[in-house]
Amino acid sequence: MSLVEVLVAVVLLGTAGGAVLMTAAGSATAARVHQEASDVQLVLRSAADAIGGRTPSPCATATAEYQSLARGRLTELGLGPDWPTSRLTVTKVRSFDRASRQFDATCTSDSAPHQVTVSVQPPDGPVVTLQVLTGSGAATVMIGQPHVFTTDWSIISEGDVTLNGTQVYGALAVGGDLRFSQPGPVAANSQGSYGPVLGSASRIGLLVRGRVVLGTATLLVNQSASVVIGNSTGVKYIPNGGVGCVAASSASSCTGAKITLQGSGNAVFGTPFDFTAAFDAYRKASAALATMLPSCAAATAVSLRDQNNSGPWPGNTNFHLRLTPGKVNVWNMTEAQLQSWSAYNNNGSNRPNATTPLVVNVTSADGNVTFNAPNWLQSDAAPYMIWNFPDAQTVTFTGALWGSLYAPNATVTLTGDVRGVVVGKSVVGNGGVADWSLRPVIDIQCPRPA
Repeated sequence: MSLVEVLVAVVLLGTAGGAVLMTAAGSATAARVHQEASDVQLVLRSAADAIGGRTPSPCATATAEYQSLARGRLTELGLGPDWPTSRLTVTKVRSFDRASRQFDATCTSDSAPHQVTVSVQPPDGPVVTLQVLTGSGAATVMIGQPHVFTTDWSIISEGDVTLNGTQVYGALAVGGDLRFSQPGPVAANSQGSYGPVLGSASRIGLLVRGRVVLGTATLLVNQSASVVIGNSTGVKYIPNGGVGCVAASSASSCTGAKITLQGSGNAVFGTPFDFTAAFDAYRKASAALATMLPSCAAATAVSLRDQNNSGPWPGNTNFHLRLTPGKVNVWNMTEAQLQSWSAYNNNGSNRPNATTPLVVNVTSADGNVTFNAPNWLQSDAAPYMIWNFPDAQTVTFTGALWGSLYAPNATVTLTGDVRGVVVGKSVVGNGGVADWSLRPVIDIQCPRPA
């Protein structure tokens, strides 16, 4: 039986303890495995031979480690185009836990940074090619799918992101181009968990697969976090005496429009993971969340009561939400219903928690969802709540949304706060904050009903 037959959907969002899986098993037992490309991680360690103040060799020795939670095989180890005269030789391959592979390699080169390419063949999917930038200094670079390493991502977008005032408390991952005007800081409270960037001890606070399109504003990346940019057209990195910046390629100093880094933050150019594969997994997960009822034995529908929880809900705009302990509570609603409800209550242990998570599925007749976030005043419940918009093409809201916003097919426009993680096809930040500290920690497994 293939993984596709066993799993309907997939990795959702990571926690500090590892990946969180959303599975809908085709067998009686839910399988805790990754699917296809989502199981691939490459770690490259590079040690320099700095002697007596000389410029260090970019990679005197290097050790790379390929890890897979599913069974795969290493098919190719190659060099990027910036290594035309270099050699990278695999000296040994050995197996270790979970059918993983580790190999030691040596390389010689005259310049840095460099790009190493590793191709992996998963058992039920196409060859996955991973790329990692290396350079001088001792550091570690982790390469993988973002849904494996989303511990501190505040916003993850498959396409473009525009920041017009939104504060991003954690790290920002942009699958397209990044534009900004009068933005709040990125990595305001955390540099994230992805990385670190070679040549620096810091992790990645801002990751852009496409271009950084400079206007007239300055974007500050806090917490000594580093920046990775996939397309360097029109920009360059200026070290600037320890407070570096990414500025226009014609700039000679860190003045004018720029991205400003702090402390040990560094900037490199390269594409660290495959956003397309990641969002394929996100869309499968979104569809699975939307169809959990009635097929998922671990899930149950929420119960609406009157505002004081003393009787049935009379149909007005205020109500009490009754959850079933020990179950994944699912609340399916239309956009019209979401727009009509102004407040809802949960008391004490009835609030969403680690064993009683809440998934809100919102559908729309025309694919365009606009709403004012209902009054939800319990931050302790936010990590256990997901707002899922499976068929939305646009999502726009005001107010404070408690929980993570999951709209992998939509352009998400933020004019209020999201107390969780934002996943969107593209994102426009017109205000508010994206607060990674209340990221989801939901582990949902759906065995087939007996």
